[in-house]
Amino acid sequence: MSHSTPVRPFERVYAEHKRDDMQKFAKYNLQQPSKEDEEDLDQYEKKCFKRLLDLIGLDSTNPPSPTPTLEFSSRSTFVDDANRASQWIKQDKNLPELLVFKSTPHDTQPKHVTDAESKPDMVAAFEKDWLSGKDERKVPWGCIRLAGEDASKGKTKSGQMQQAATYLDLLLLARPDFKAAFGLLISEKEFQLLVGIAGDRVYKFTFQWTSRITRQVAYTLVYCLYDFPTFQDSSIIMTHDKATRICTYTFTLTVKNKEDSKPQQVSCSRFICRYAQGSFGTRTHVFVSESLDPPKVAGQPIRVIKDQLCRKDTRFNEVGILEAIHRDGPVPGVVELVHEEKISSSLVKNRETVRLGLKQEGDPFMSIKTPQEMLMVAYDALEISRFLHAERNILHRDFSKGNILCVKDYQKAHSPSPVAISPTQTDQETAQTSSTVVLTDASLEAQERKPSFIKFLLEKSDDPQETSTLVIDFNRSEDLKGRERIAEDAADRTGTPVFIARAIEKGGPVPPPADETVLKTIPDCPLPYANRFPERIKKFDGVTKCIFDPQKLPHPHPPGMDTGFSAIRTK
Repeated sequence: MSHSTPVRPFERVYAEHKRDDMQKFAKYNLQQPSKEDEEDLDQYEKKCFKRLLDLIGLDSTNPPSPTPTLEFSSRSTFVDDANRASQWIKQDKNLPELLVFKSTPHDTQPKHVTDAESKPDMVAAFEKDWLSGKDERKVPWGCIRLAGEDASKGKTKSGQMQQAATYLDLLLLARPDFKAAFGLLISEKEFQLLVGIAGDRVYKFTFQWTSRITRQVAYTLVYCLYDFPTFQDSSIIMTHDKATRICTYTFTLTVKNKEDSKPQQVSCSRFICRYAQGSFGTRTHVFVSESLDPPKVAGQPIRVIKDQLCRKDTRFNEVGILEAIHRDGPVPGVVELVHEEKISSSLVKNRETVRLGLKQEGDPFMSIKTPQEMLMVAYDALEISRFLHAERNILHRDFSKGNILCVKDYQKAHSPSPVAISPTQTDQETAQTSSTVVLTDASLEAQERKPSFIKFLLEKSDDPQETSTLVIDFNRSEDLKGRERIAEDAADRTGTPVFIARAIEKGGPVPPPADETVLKTIPDCPLPYANRFPERIKKFDGVTKCIFDPQKLPHPHPPGMDTGFSAIRTK
């Protein structure tokens, strides 16, 4: 009897907790064939098998047939039966690799992209990918083809199903080259086969060990785990380096040349998967090149490849947003698009894979070592947000710790030339006499409209547009002039929940706090900032030496409306 170890959460901060309420399980929709009142068990299981074959695209009139010696009659013999079936299929089909099943209830499988620590009860992978020696029952998640659950007595049926579905979720995150994957939940009486479709849901098919059709279902599972083109993305090739236990990926990009109607195929090799999320929703994988000399498209390096399984025909268009941002030249601190293509090979009709080749990469915001550096990156992120709204009419709508990166030293995020603004707002009215520059009102306004980052304000750089911040993930951004607004937009909630404005998350105004709040005087700004932005400083005349006391002044806003500062006492 298996005593299954709970799935460890995706975030290490919870790694020591084993209680179910502290675990992070998969979110999924479950669908299974319904049993009609007039159906007996045999009829129902035959219907389930036919639905399964239809779902995975096999001919239901001629399914894979096991040899008479394969029983698949109990949970205790399943792994042995699966290995015998695997050897038979390899010999019969003359396949180059042997698929090996192992019982692994006490072994944490390594190298998951999310750092999840979990112990599937049974794992299937090719023989060449299994580790050796004391780790002979371990295989990197990027090589796993099946992760199953052997139901333990300590869990409810719903808990057992949640565990099995979470392994399936982890598998789809670890295998970006899979469009769908199989899962398994076996108990004393039942054999439950799961099919997880990326961007969709989990399908469950239940069979009794005593049923005559179970052996055929189990054999079909082993047959499909070998090489099943319907479930695999042919544009991604995974390679496993057994010495380093690292899986790398090779992409074939289809690049359209404006001068040549025939697209070119560009190979991008040795990319490592650094991020994965949302198996059954907008599944996202982000890959980073291992090379300091990454592949190029039109002379521009591709350091990052982002694959996202997006819904078709939505109002969100990351490609259009990035093009609008950089239309007049590179905007410092915003990731640049080098290549984009759409791949309509999803198993879900209303979704397609949007593949982006991006120029910059960076380190996670949470990897920043010092408070000073964190504040500098955060300041520049706000400056980028201000510029995008003021000059490009773009709202990011999902600012969070995951979408703000710290740029590596060898990749400066500043543009090679000053960022362009509208010709009507340039410094054309600047008057020059010999070496003296006289700034007019128009030129001062133009200067303030350009981004100016913290390194310059702290006198750590002579370039106002040098920044260590990189803002990414514009797939939920809004072009405020791109289309006509509709009523539903105002109620549309998007972004990372913990970072959403309180009024948006609440769905209405936030009442003022009950406790008395006194805010300290606004301090004087640093001299470099005042010299750079004199027009901004004027806006705060009369308030910099005052005390904020919301309880002593009438509230200047409608009741129930929270604006951040309830009242301002002026001179």
